[in-house]
Amino acid sequence: MRLLSSVGLRRLRSVLVLSVVAAGVCVMSAAPAPASMASAASPSSVKIPANFAYVDSVKAGRCYWGIGVEFPTVPKAISYTIDYYDALYHAWEATGTGVPIPVSDDLGHGMNYLGITGGGGPAPCDAGDASEGGRFTKPIKAWAHFPGKAPTTGVIEGVITDEDGNPFAGAIVTASGPKGATAVSGPGGLYYMTVDAGSYRVVPEDTSVKKSTATPTDRTVSVPKGGSAEADFKINSGLQVTMDLSTTTAPASGFAIVKGAITTTRYGKPAPGVTVQLDVDQTDPGAALTTAPKVAVCGPGGRIWPEGNLTDLDGKAVNVVTDATGRYDFTLTVGTVPGSWSLDAWAFTPEGKLDTNLDATDTKVLTVSSVTPTTLLGNFLTSLENLKGQPYASQLNPQNPVNFSYTLAAWAATESSLNFSGLSFSVGSGADGQDVVIAPATTQFDITSKGELKRSSSLDNSLIVDPQEWTGNALPKSIADLSLNTAMQGGGVHYLPTVGQWVSGAHGIKGWSLKPQTLSIAFTTLAWWGWAYPPPGTDPSGYCQ
Repeated sequence: MRLLSSVGLRRLRSVLVLSVVAAGVCVMSAAPAPASMASAASPSSVKIPANFAYVDSVKAGRCYWGIGVEFPTVPKAISYTIDYYDALYHAWEATGTGVPIPVSDDLGHGMNYLGITGGGGPAPCDAGDASEGGRFTKPIKAWAHFPGKAPTTGVIEGVITDEDGNPFAGAIVTASGPKGATAVSGPGGLYYMTVDAGSYRVVPEDTSVKKSTATPTDRTVSVPKGGSAEADFKINSGLQVTMDLSTTTAPASGFAIVKGAITTTRYGKPAPGVTVQLDVDQTDPGAALTTAPKVAVCGPGGRIWPEGNLTDLDGKAVNVVTDATGRYDFTLTVGTVPGSWSLDAWAFTPEGKLDTNLDATDTKVLTVSSVTPTTLLGNFLTSLENLKGQPYASQLNPQNPVNFSYTLAAWAATESSLNFSGLSFSVGSGADGQDVVIAPATTQFDITSKGELKRSSSLDNSLIVDPQEWTGNALPKSIADLSLNTAMQGGGVHYLPTVGQWVSGAHGIKGWSLKPQTLSIAFTTLAWWGWAYPPPGTDPSGYCQ
């Protein structure tokens, strides 16, 4: 079991804390130590190492966890005393007389565990900080007590950590010398073995991984009679997560698709079936759904992030699993908002905890660049009128807002000669049906996670095409009775209202008879409002809404 330190954790957890002091007596006081503590350093006692440790188990789909003190099983000891300082009190915890605390394989091989706090929550467990973010203010002191004079055997002890300096449980430590011995590190990373005096070669091993390595690979220590020697090691787990993108720059056209792959290896060989957490823009997850570049993550079966639909988005991290070759293929469907977008991949351990190995995580940044050359919003109608008499004009049908929006968006992304590049085209709904909003592609609409638009200067100054509001009033008589479609194809639409005018019901705009309106989202797909444009016909490979 790996233990994440407060530095290693990337997210804060809220937990219910309760007292779960096990198999012993807890005395919480600021007063002098009781008699049992005063005699802790007597001839019948031996000082032993101790660490704070986090342990958990899953039962009936729930995670049960505890934070407590880990200390070794000492041969012939009949009881133990633990002395630690909480931020609120000074506590002594003593085991029952006559027998040590029973050893549990769930809590560490050859180690005892005295609980301090605990809690529960939905499985899988999310590894906690054994020191509870600095709650325990002083190093632990611990003693093993014997019925008579304490034995004078030697001791080899130490702490096993991982690459991040966090405790590593389950490492087998072997000492070769006058009296060979073996120990297993517990949840707090401690190991402890009694030996005869002499010189020993100490070697750690992580048997859960083939060809595991340690730093240093071994240590030689000298153990005096009745004394101790320390040998600490770092286990290199070898799990590596690599994420690759086909490009790190994509245009904010609404049509770009980027290919990606996650690979999991262990010591250079494929590691299949590894669960990997994907997290988008951890510094500001909310912005990834609203004002920042909007990029959908698409798996083999469709969109996997964000979950939900445009009226109810969930931008939380999602989990994927690498296949039999240690690979997970995905694509990114890029929207129309330029800026910087990041994706983080972080592997879980087999125990369901985020791996503390720095190589078990990878982050890639995608730069979503503005579409160039850009067309000013004020030149939109000029560009539209330039289509008069061209075959392009016959493809425009503002009476079909979805088709109209898509056609203009496709031209903006692919037909630079038509001078629509740098503009975005979004479909929303008003009181009388669907509408198309035209805005600079750099516009970052203020959108809630529910897909609702907030009033802003960016929105109010955008242009809007609302077929239901077209009347032909005040137009030349030759086109006064024409449909908006015919007038637009003939270059006869010289004015478009802004969203602000449209919302307020402003009058006096030639060709338009406006009524007060509201603007919201009509669709439940990740389309428009900064997300990708839905392509016509069959979706291209890797596209998802």
